[in-house]
Amino acid sequence: MISTVEVLKLMEAFVNEPNYTVWSDLSCNLGVLSSLLSHTDFHEEIQEFIRDLFTPIGMKLGWDSKPGEGHLDALLRGLVLGKLGKAGHKPTVEEARKRFKDHVEGKQVLPADLRSPVYLTMLKHGDSSTLETMLKLHKQADMQEEKNRIERVLGAISAPGPHPESPHLCPLEHEMLRKDPKGSGFPKQDEVRPQDTVSVIGGVAGSSKQGRKAAWKFVKDNWEELYNRYQGGFLISRLVKLSVDGFAIDKMAAEIKSFFESHPAPSAERTVQQCCENILLNAAWLKRDADDIHHYLLQRKAPPV
Repeated sequence: MISTVEVLKLMEAFVNEPNYTVWSDLSCNLGVLSSLLSHTDFHEEIQEFIRDLFTPIGMKLGWDSKPGEGHLDALLRGLVLGKLGKAGHKPTVEEARKRFKDHVEGKQVLPADLRSPVYLTMLKHGDSSTLETMLKLHKQADMQEEKNRIERVLGAISAPGPHPESPHLCPLEHEMLRKDPKGSGFPKQDEVRPQDTVSVIGGVAGSSKQGRKAAWKFVKDNWEELYNRYQGGFLISRLVKLSVDGFAIDKMAAEIKSFFESHPAPSAERTVQQCCENILLNAAWLKRDADDIHHYLLQRKAPPV
């Protein structure tokens, strides 16, 4: 079996690759790796690796479309800028902040292909006021596409929300299940389509170690409501998978198995089994490769002798 370090070395060989499909695959695999390494104390080192890998193609593409570019170039730009922004690439974060401000103030509306990376970057590195602004944009959006775009990235927020029982969930996540107190200004339950609830919760679970724990707690605490909504279709399996698949600790597999034994979900039974198996595999992978990955990432930063 090939080691993760060898995979990282192979990824570095694609630094000058212009093809969107290649970068999409790299982004997907690094996303999985970053999620798993959030269980370690060297998560920042993989973010630095991502910044180093994506910076050259990001500089080549820039922020603005060029004459003669096609659809795949626009997709690649959004993918790369989103990856750099989420990983904390300072020039990307600063430019995203400027463009977001102009967009909100109506000075320069963001083109559709830049909105997701800018929204993602702003939430990842923003504060509670950024979250409030995003919720207003969601409420004001006329197009369902724009609402979905915002919902998909809400989980990236780093600033805790106002709900002490699950502070890493923003008000929108809570209001998908509960009606909001009168006059609070948060979106009401009918402002998020039921089928989109699952994606938002999944976004929280995939955002960080804290988000993963918060999303799982949210699902457990509200299981009756969620199950009543989705038990008749494929969304219940999707909800389970998105909520728990990122864990990499043996005891979490046991906890999840125990929860669904006492809260049966027949249509998601196979998904629960697969997720528990994946968690155990993730935990075994970390035990096998984590030290070698850490050593390699530190070695990359060391000055040449």
